[in-house]
Amino acid sequence: MSPLPIFSGTNSNHGAVVPISYQKLTSSSSSVVFSNIPQNYQDLWIMVVGTQSNVNRININFNGDTGNTSLYSTTVLSAFSGGYSSYAYTNSNYIFGGGLTNGWDSFYTASAEINILNYTTPSYYKNLISRFAGDKSSLNVNNGSTEASIGTWRSRSPITSVSIISGSGSWQPGTTLELYGIRGQGQ
Repeated sequence: MSPLPIFSGTNSNHGAVVPISYQKLTSSSSSVVFSNIPQNYQDLWIMVVGTQSNVNRININFNGDTGNTSLYSTTVLSAFSGGYSSYAYTNSNYIFGGGLTNGWDSFYTASAEINILNYTTPSYYKNLISRFAGDKSSLNVNNGSTEASIGTWRSRSPITSVSIISGSGSWQPGTTLELYGIRGQGQ
């Protein structure tokens, strides 16, 4: 029996969001891997909510492909206390999924929502949209950052695993990472 959808569409469960995997960290970790991802959904949706220490960005890799720097590209729009910026990473070995300004070295809360589109379709490169927010206001600093990024993995291979890796530092105990499948028409 397949898992019941959390959100259900109106047409044969089209658009239904179905839980695939849930991880809650019991110790610090610099990376989390979702492996053996079922191939029967249209899109994937990942939620990351937790506390970071010395983490200045989230890097995303697919299928364990971390060494091929010609396959990943990301464009980022960022707004933070005191300003904004945009930048691009081309020919990288990861997709940038969001992060706080370099040099923030205390614990802070952060969340990311990552949508991976058409992750099994062999005729497309794999694309994602990520939204990230982090805040140190709990430390009375009132500094925060929000970012939106779009990224491409220039591969037509179906995605069977997703690695979420800190650029530096670690995710702290209590951080949750959730993976969902989004059903397409007829699924």
